Order: sequence, then C-alpha cells, then structure tokens
Amino acid sequence: LSMAKIPLMLTAQTCLFLASKVEENSRRMRDILNVTYRLEHPEREPLQVTNEYWQMKEAVVRHEQLVLRVLEFNLTSRHPHHYVLHFLKDLQATEELATLSWSLLNDSYRSTLCLQHKPEAIACSAIYIAAEFINFQIQRDEEWWDKYSTNRLELEDVSMQI
Repeated sequence: LSMAKIPLMLTAQTCLFLASKVEENSRRMRDILNVTYRLEHPEREPLQVTNEYWQMKEAVVRHEQLVLRVLEFNLTSRHPHHYVLHFLKDLQATEELATLSWSLLNDSYRSTLCLQHKPEAIACSAIYIAAEFINFQIQRDEEWWDKYSTNRLELEDVSMQI
C-alpha cells in the first residue's frame, strides 16, 4: 500500500487520533480536527460543526483503516526511556547522569532516531553522551553497552545523531 497520494494533513490527523488511542491518552476527534484545522488555516474562523467538519471526520475514520494496514496493525512501540532507567540502575549511576540521560532522550524525539534504531541503542547512547559530558566513569571491565544488546558501531552512530 502506498500513502504517497494521500493528503499529508489527513495522514497527520489520523496518526494523531490513532496515537491518542494507543498511548491511552485519548483525545476527542473534534479536538484533533480543531487543532489541525487551525494549523492549516490560521486565517479562517475556528472550525464549526458543519458539513465540512463531518466530511473531515469521516475522512479520518476511513483513513484510519489504511494507516492500520500500512502499519500491519502493529501499534506497539518500545520507548528508550523504559530502558534507560533499568540500565542506569544496573550501572549504579548518579542522579546527575540519570537526569542528563533522560533529557537527551527527550531531545532525541525531535529526530527520526526512534524509527531508525532500537530503543536499547538509543538509551545506551544517551547514557554514553551524558557520562562523557559530566566525566562520569562507568565501572565495567568490558564495553558496558554490549550487555544491553548494543554494539560499538551502533552506539557511535546513534550518539552522533543525538
């Protein structure tokens, strides 16, 4: 299936609606349509419940099935934040290292890293960068990231992108 011919705004609206369902942070369709309409048409009056609204809502509902098929109905995602907490505890990290690592992970969401690399590698890279920045020595005999399913090449690649 190709989504190349689908309007970008419709895809964005649909993805926001799906994401709100998946993350148990439900948003009303009306709220999503109002916000995206305002972004697309800042010069116009706010969207009213008119025929235009109902057409937009129906399009999102129809498009939801297409997006689900393209994603092969796989809506699960693993976030690097989950891993970083476990890794930091295992590494006996300081609060300063934990705070900086967490902040780097938050910043990483402004890129496509989460689509390109596994969350374990992103978590390791955030810890690696934070440790270098604050001169924190991770006490391990081996390359510590190996324990967390990350190799040196991936660690360096992700670190450069962060």
